[in-house]
Amino acid sequence: MSVSRSRKVWKFLKQQFLYGLVALLPIYVTVRVLVFVVHYVDQSMAPVLQAYLPVHIPGLGVIVSLVIVMLAGFLMRLVVFRQATLTLERVIESVPGVRTVYSAVKQVVSPLLGDDGHKAFKQVVGLEWPGNDLWVVCFLVKDDHPQPGPDDEVLVFLPTNHLHLGFVIATRRSKLHPIDMSIEEALKTQFSLGVATPDVSLMPGALLAPPPAPSTEE
Repeated sequence: MSVSRSRKVWKFLKQQFLYGLVALLPIYVTVRVLVFVVHYVDQSMAPVLQAYLPVHIPGLGVIVSLVIVMLAGFLMRLVVFRQATLTLERVIESVPGVRTVYSAVKQVVSPLLGDDGHKAFKQVVGLEWPGNDLWVVCFLVKDDHPQPGPDDEVLVFLPTNHLHLGFVIATRRSKLHPIDMSIEEALKTQFSLGVATPDVSLMPGALLAPPPAPSTEE
């Protein structure tokens, strides 16, 4: 076999290996993560279930955990349980050391798992940063002025190399431009290093419109 033909065969095999790796690696990693989470949750619940069951049933801990989480979500819709949770949070936040851990975990989880009315990320916006017509994708995190206007100070979060590492920037609403992306699409863009960016323009378009003023009608 000639040298040129050997190189072509080697190049072909290398390409097929890379194609297969690109196809299988995301599936493998996803399965491994799911297996790890399921095993961890199942093993964490095992000591509790063993107090009531004579044998260990694989997967039962996951099912019980899901039921507990869903039940907690249902109870949180009731005012009495919501008030009890707020009281418990105040107790936790009054304990030095524990308060730091609890607040950090809550702030990390809330942008991703908060419901539609309580998500920390309110809108995807574009901001010229650091300047010279360079635009970054940010998340609007605070915009609650009683009388909205273009000069209102708002807060945006600019992620860096990790979703929960970045800069909190105070700017004027007039400096922000809405981007036609959902929160989920913007998060996917960040996690994928821009590879999974939707086919939308990230350059400035219309200015961010002020939110409607609260109604004064009875």
